Amino acid sequence: MRKLLLGIIAVLMLLLIWRNQSLFNFKETELTPTQREIAWVYPASYSSAWERLISSGQILSTHPNEFLSKVRIETGSQTFPDLTASVPFFKITHPDSNLSIIVKWYKISSDMQYENWMKNFFSRKIFPTVIVGGATTDDAFGLAQALTKESKNIAQEKLPPLILTTASSNNRASNLNGALGPDSSEDLGLMKIHPSKTFRFGFDNRIISDAIIRLLWSNSDLKPDSDPVHFVLWEDDSYARDLISSFWASLNKQTKTDILNEFSFVFLSLLSNQNSFFLAPPLHLLGKNASNFRMNIPPIPQIIDSSIGVRYTTNRFEKDALRFLLLDIQLKPPQVQPLMLLGSQSLQARRFLKDLALTDLKLAQSLVVVTGDTLSLNTVYRDREISWPVSEIPSKVIFFSHANPISSQAGFVPIDDWAKTDNLVKASSTEELIFSSQILEGLLPSLFKDSGVDLASELRKLTWNGSRVTVGKGVPLFDSTGNRNPGTGEFLGVLKPLGDALDRSSAKIEIWSINGSEDNYRSGLSLRATLSFKAGDRK
Repeated sequence: MRKLLLGIIAVLMLLLIWRNQSLFNFKETELTPTQREIAWVYPASYSSAWERLISSGQILSTHPNEFLSKVRIETGSQTFPDLTASVPFFKITHPDSNLSIIVKWYKISSDMQYENWMKNFFSRKIFPTVIVGGATTDDAFGLAQALTKESKNIAQEKLPPLILTTASSNNRASNLNGALGPDSSEDLGLMKIHPSKTFRFGFDNRIISDAIIRLLWSNSDLKPDSDPVHFVLWEDDSYARDLISSFWASLNKQTKTDILNEFSFVFLSLLSNQNSFFLAPPLHLLGKNASNFRMNIPPIPQIIDSSIGVRYTTNRFEKDALRFLLLDIQLKPPQVQPLMLLGSQSLQARRFLKDLALTDLKLAQSLVVVTGDTLSLNTVYRDREISWPVSEIPSKVIFFSHANPISSQAGFVPIDDWAKTDNLVKASSTEELIFSSQILEGLLPSLFKDSGVDLASELRKLTWNGSRVTVGKGVPLFDSTGNRNPGTGEFLGVLKPLGDALDRSSAKIEIWSINGSEDNYRSGLSLRATLSFKAGDRK
């Protein structure tokens, strides 16, 4: 009986292999001369991002550009196939063109790594027109390195451009040097791996750090009052090291500017032979804006060996780091509003800050915490009761978005009744939708042109007009290395617990933006919206 059962199982497995050979020996269909391909190379777990990419086509229908407003997204049974190993795709067409754009999701899994797909791409007669990927630091480096390795025998002019999405790191050095910068001997510059043809649509950590510093220094209830700044990072997170070093560089730059302003004030006072009282001193020296932050006291980074752990409880490495952090704060001069940067993902940040609040509630309430782009509006707003309960994490928190997270055009509606499930869906962050639409805005006009167009050259012509990716109107979207320029659509969120002793669940979230314009490349920081919630909203 046992032998019979084993025989049946063997036959079934052979039938499965015979009927689904594509699961084991994938061979990509060649493109036709009238087709262009966007190869969307993402991990198999990013199904929600794939859905957002498809849905972003709806935003193009309202685009002020007449050509883009006519673009049509065509989906079918292969857009969401039953077999997980299949290559999903959808088509983009235009009534004024005989060309079609095929967007295919090449899934990264244990069976198909980046090198496997790149080898597949460059064994074809017609290569993908453009390759899109790199949602995280490790994904971006893996994709860029595999592309370079598998295309080394192909002429540079024939290689497709690489579009990086939200990976924000510039290097993947394994440690920090004494100046809190990456170890230059191990600096693996991301934009140098596939040079001149790599374009980053998301913002890198330098721009993110500059934007956050700008926000901090523009708000007295966020700006640190004195030294030092506190750093906590997870050793197994390569993103964290780049964020720490970028933030440190931005702080140095801002501090030098403050010192220069002070010297200018004193110099002008002496030059005018007047009492300095009659001149306007730098604002950061006055009243509620007063700050003695100078970076004279060097930080002691708390480096956590491992991020592995359960959802709600700190692991033993995080407990040790928290203990040393509290000891370091006790030994330093007292601070009214200390600044702390967490180089981590949202899960690790949540449990670390929760444990900190349980240990020292007063300190937690006074902290201003910076998280980079790993925290999203969904975490602190829509899913707040589970993902980020303010009653347990009473610190002010600043997070970054690569695109507008509250776009009404993309369907965002603030929650007025938390008891209704439909309201929660409408309150989902629109960051991914808007960001995906920006990539399509930048690519489609060139892809629908006849053959012979140098796509990399066309991408260098892209500009930002204050709200959209366009050509010729506004400021350049990319710098000379392919990184996105500052002032081209950065968004920041600030979670501010209200601090009511009787209601620790109430908070407000401010959404800020930084935008360039044709007349002013670095226009001012602006408050776009304020969202709020309080205890009892679910009742």
